[in-house]
Amino acid sequence: MADITREFKELKLYGMAQCWAGMAGAGTVNLQVCEGVVRSLLEAENTDRGVRPIRCQLRSARFPVHRDLAGFDFGASAVDRALICNGLMIPDISRGRIQCH
Repeated sequence: MADITREFKELKLYGMAQCWAGMAGAGTVNLQVCEGVVRSLLEAENTDRGVRPIRCQLRSARFPVHRDLAGFDFGASAVDRALICNGLMIPDISRGRIQCH
């Protein structure tokens, strides 16, 4: 029973630890019956606390969007097409050859 109280305190669930200790001290509740449920809840809380930072990081991550030169509109840009394509050999799969688009 003390290990459950310790786990509550490690998770900074001080109110739960105090309540569990109070129920153990009062002896009005059969703690063996409740222990399995409480251990499952503690395990779920530990798991969630491990996943939560990862979930938050993935939500806030800004993954780059893949773009290629084949879809780039050189006409709407000040970028010089010849300068960009000079020396680049970009495959043109639709025509079965390699060329700069």
